[in-house]
Amino acid sequence: MKLGKLLLGAGVVTSALAVSAGFGVQSASAEDAATAIDIAKIAINYGEQNIVVKEAASDTADKKLYVGIGTYSAKTPTDVKVKKWIEYDNDTTNGVTIDTSSLAVTKTQYVVIKGDKNTKEVAIQLAATPSKLAASIDYTDPAAPALSLKDITKGKSSATAVKNVEFSVANGSKYTTYTAKTDSAAGTDLTKYQKLGATLKVRQAASTDIDALDKNDSTGNCKEVDIKLNGEAAKAYAATGTFASKELKVKVAKLASGPKITVNYTKNTVSIPKTAEYRTAVGVFANDLVKGATKNTVVVPLAEFKQDAAFTLDVRTAAKTNDKDKTKSKSASNITEVVVPASTKCVSKVAGASADTDAEIDKTNFGTADLEKVTANGKVTLKYTGVGKTTATLTNADTENAYDVYVTTDSTVGFAGAENAYVAPASTVTGAKKLAAGKTLKLTKLKDGDKIFIRVAGNAKKKTFASEYGAFGTVKLPVATPAPTATATGK
Repeated sequence: MKLGKLLLGAGVVTSALAVSAGFGVQSASAEDAATAIDIAKIAINYGEQNIVVKEAASDTADKKLYVGIGTYSAKTPTDVKVKKWIEYDNDTTNGVTIDTSSLAVTKTQYVVIKGDKNTKEVAIQLAATPSKLAASIDYTDPAAPALSLKDITKGKSSATAVKNVEFSVANGSKYTTYTAKTDSAAGTDLTKYQKLGATLKVRQAASTDIDALDKNDSTGNCKEVDIKLNGEAAKAYAATGTFASKELKVKVAKLASGPKITVNYTKNTVSIPKTAEYRTAVGVFANDLVKGATKNTVVVPLAEFKQDAAFTLDVRTAAKTNDKDKTKSKSASNITEVVVPASTKCVSKVAGASADTDAEIDKTNFGTADLEKVTANGKVTLKYTGVGKTTATLTNADTENAYDVYVTTDSTVGFAGAENAYVAPASTVTGAKKLAAGKTLKLTKLKDGDKIFIRVAGNAKKKTFASEYGAFGTVKLPVATPAPTATATGK
């Protein structure tokens, strides 16, 4: 009886083993027969950080998809485990979008996909972006600042430049691909961000989207790599490309304020720092008038800019190279602008028999005109004191403007140029006297041959420059008229 029971028990165990073995065979056969979703139906949108699965409607299309995120340890990076599956209703019209934006882009990720009909797992390996980046503005060429993004994952001493860089302004949503000026003449111009200063968001750009995974050896966009998936040997499809990296912020320094320029309206000069450069029209800056100066500030007559018409003088502090670290050189400053009106002239005329015959002082009459018949700008006249006197009085009928009067024997001014062309005294000559508006001025110690030049004086309050010196005439002091000679008469 006991033996019978024992044999019966053995039979039960044997049957159980047989059943168990039978299930094992069925399971293995089912796995061998299982199909996977065609990888050509899988797209990776790097720019939007998602994966799209789109199966065409058919009897073999899945009704549901299951997605798992693989985990692994640093010691065994190819031993991938999926602990949780997320269910998606399949959409054969629009496809199923798997959002991966929550996954860390600095770590290799595994996204595993299967269906309720295509039950074999498809593992997709997503490459990591650099885990450590450093961004800066390189001012080696101060006129063309460059954006620098480096991968410093292996340390600063082993830093490598990131090639595919893009940037956006601090609160902007649109990213712009960065191209260095050294790579292309039409490279990205960062100078527009220097005027007011700006903070830029910088990152390694996302790779081009993959419309359909393809493992072809020569033209494919992914390759198979060996992994373990939940303890079983498996293959993963390592896709080329990456999502965009994490953003870094970098400051584009605001340009320094323009230099201080002192304008002397009475001498028609500007004082420019020797570290400055200037221009009189939009275009290239020059520094010829201040280069090599021994003083920190250079006084430059406006005539040195050789402009006949009104012009705008732009002055800025020149760029400065940092010899210790050229990447920290300084760009040129913002511009200080000086508006210079057209140079006016002070015209003198000698009276003729009538107003129609008044003649402008020129090379033909500069040395001979009677100064008591000359009027400057129709406002200023001269009257000698009298015979035997070396003085004269200038009267200014102009109540709005003062005049500068310059008396000299300098042979290089007046009608002394080529073919007696007019050469005006420099705006900075010393010794000129001021004839106030509506007032008189006494000239003393005059002598024959003295040349008189006159101009409308500059006015600092009105910010008006002095006119060019105009020719007034040449001094010829009055002499006594000889008495008539008596003649004898006969008786």
